[in-house]
Amino acid sequence: MNLALHLLSKMNRKDFKILLDKTECKYLECWKILSSFKKKPDKSIVLFQGILCETLIDLSKAYKQINQLRNNLIERKKDFSKTWFSSIQKTLSDRQKTIVEVSGIGKAMGDSFAWLFYHNDRALLDEHLKHQYSKIMPTGFGGFGEMMFVKNIKMIDKYLVIYHGTTTILRIGDISLIDLGKLKVAGIGEIKSSPIVRGKLSIGILMNFTNSSLPIKMPKTKKLKKGSMIDELPQKSKDRLKRQMIKISKTLSEESIKKPNENINQYLKYYYNDFEKLFDKSIHNTFSYGQFGKGLLCGIYRERKRSLYSIFCSKSNIEFNSNLEELKPRSEKLLLKGSKFNDIKIGALLYLDDGTPWLMPGAIPLFWWPINIEIIKKIIFHQCITFTVYTSAHFVDALQKEGFEVNKKRGSRLDFLLEKEFDDHKMQFENIWFFIELITQCLLRESEAVKMILYSTKQSKTYGKKQERLRIDFRFSQMLGRPA
Repeated sequence: MNLALHLLSKMNRKDFKILLDKTECKYLECWKILSSFKKKPDKSIVLFQGILCETLIDLSKAYKQINQLRNNLIERKKDFSKTWFSSIQKTLSDRQKTIVEVSGIGKAMGDSFAWLFYHNDRALLDEHLKHQYSKIMPTGFGGFGEMMFVKNIKMIDKYLVIYHGTTTILRIGDISLIDLGKLKVAGIGEIKSSPIVRGKLSIGILMNFTNSSLPIKMPKTKKLKKGSMIDELPQKSKDRLKRQMIKISKTLSEESIKKPNENINQYLKYYYNDFEKLFDKSIHNTFSYGQFGKGLLCGIYRERKRSLYSIFCSKSNIEFNSNLEELKPRSEKLLLKGSKFNDIKIGALLYLDDGTPWLMPGAIPLFWWPINIEIIKKIIFHQCITFTVYTSAHFVDALQKEGFEVNKKRGSRLDFLLEKEFDDHKMQFENIWFFIELITQCLLRESEAVKMILYSTKQSKTYGKKQERLRIDFRFSQMLGRPA
């Protein structure tokens, strides 16, 4: 057991609490800077990414340290009792899950920050969202180099540097350069780091620019011989870098980011005011519910102020599943009698099950919703549980009354195929799940989703008469505007 204690001394409970307490302090610094966006931004904005990057890397180091500890214990499994080994592995696994969840708070803030500078490039943002992202940041020379670059290089020429590693929404390349005059992306690049001598690190960037961004003046730094850093990379790293730069080039190509043929601008109504009123009347340490429209139920559980460590590690945490029973009678009120579309969908706002923030394509981050900033803070910092319960029966019923034939797609409970016949052709709508996500994740009113589909149908009729078969893709972009 002395061996076990020696191994566990590298990440004991006290160290873990210190890590989360330090993270919370840094997050509050980041929040103070970020929330100024909704009031009056100041010069501290240039510090945001550096603070957040360093904090997330510290969490990633702890994650990998715990992972190494778990592997060391597995190698010496025969030296420990089966009961103790299983118990400690579960404890360490839970700490890793906690790190992912706590990292999600930082990524939610990072997404909110980056989105503001990317929101005029929605097609480009959609390209990012097609690729996978990493929950854990690099922690070796690469991670250290990226952190030092972000902390020390805020601007390149007239362009703001946006670091991708502190977000979930920017997944191609390491950095973007933003033209602050136009609020448009000027280029995307990779950061590469390698040690030169003891205590020194060589950091380089490889950039691809949009044609409208050239020429550009790079910051004054000590220049190495052309290609020297790349030449020193292992062949596997060179090949990977080449693939990354090709991906960036394709992402910035005109084909990838071409504008839609036609823009349909409409003000849409959301349940923001209803949600805010529900939150204001909610009581600490109990569930509060509000039915929005016919098919959407929203639930909120407000907790009294607690530290991050207490929220994620306290034994008194709320077990969500144990409280589902009280949802049953409320959920039954959502059902439409006689409908075959009464399937129930339960989901949380902002975060996925593992604590990773999720932003659906075309939507604005929750941070930019026109609701009280303190409510937003409580949601982002897990100081309350917010969830929705939804049945699509009423949504489908409204579409059927408008003349649509609605059928469930095979293998899916909450995706449908819409069909409607006109004098000279038949129109089909796919991926209706997207509108359901807008309702449950963005609190769009059901009637507005129906209105979007009807308006799209009207516009599409003008295209369908000249050809026998035509496919039209719609791209939804929720914009900042007047609250509804």
